[in-house]
Amino acid sequence: MTRTPINDPTPRAATNGGVRLAGTLVIAALVLAIILLALDVITFEQLGFF
Repeated sequence: MTRTPINDPTPRAATNGGVRLAGTLVIAALVLAIILLALDVITFEQLGFF
């Protein structure tokens, strides 16, 4: 007896591994940037914004 696949409406059901990896890397870069800014390792003055 064969079973029909479950209809998974979540966005991760439509993404492949490359897109998921790229998204994870972008989130990791944002978290790292926030931590570096919070610890004053880099400042907006060093980046040329002010």
